[in-house]
Amino acid sequence: MGRMMAVAGFVLAAAVLFACVACGNGPATTSMTGSTGEPQEITWERAVALVGEGQVAAVAQYHSLKVEIRLIDGTEYWTTEPQIDAIFGVVENAPNRDAIIIATE
Repeated sequence: MGRMMAVAGFVLAAAVLFACVACGNGPATTSMTGSTGEPQEITWERAVALVGEGQVAAVAQYHSLKVEIRLIDGTEYWTTEPQIDAIFGVVENAPNRDAIIIATE
């Protein structure tokens, strides 16, 4: 019974993720913060601190050096990394690094 519930939960989560992607709101943009409905900008240093504190659930990196960060509580931020792939080194040192979802463009 427990395995069947786990499979059902996975199927539900996959369906929700598919619906978000299909409607154009990818996983990094479904839960917004700020009064404009967009993730709030933070400094690179603050982003590094959040990752180091184990508060980050997912990161997405773009060629433009923009990095979107989703916290475990669903809060979302964005920042600009100093060079491409810098976020990967930061995530590698996170206490919850194995649980952080990483996406790249």
